[in-house]
Order: sequence, then C-alpha cells, then structure tokens
Amino acid sequence: MFHEYMEPGREPYDPETPIIFATGPLNGTKAPACGRLVVVFRSPATGTLGITNVGGHFAPALKKAGWDILLVKGKAAKPV
Repeated sequence: MFHEYMEPGREPYDPETPIIFATGPLNGTKAPACGRLVVVFRSPATGTLGITNVGGHFAPALKKAGWDILLVKGKAAKPV
C-alpha cells in the first residue's frame, strides 16, 4: 500500500509523503499478543522504507472503530 501512495524521489519530510498505521487481522479480538500496530514511513535517516511496530491501545481502538489502516498525509497550517 505504501508504494501506491509514495512517488519515487519524494523526500521524507514532504507533506505528501504518507505515514501508514495498520492493524492486523486479529486486532480487537481476545486473541493473545494481537495488539500490535505496524507503522510504515519513509525514513529520514536513510531515505528508504521504514517499518516499525508498537504496542498499546491504539491498534485495538482503531480496529474497533472500523478501520484497518490509517493513512496520514499533509501538513498543519500552523504548529499544533
């Protein structure tokens, strides 16, 4: 999915560079160890694809809200 929305040569800090937050198929269920969230981005350190995963309550909450993937692009008009 990242490659669908990422144009070649786009810089990591470009407002149109996406950051993707994705849940797994078992997020939000009672299955053990299924509360992870995958974050996909263009790394500012290397300029290549960066992937990490995190725990916590965000992935199950995103899934329970009916979303599997959250794609963020753009830039705030002013600091928030």
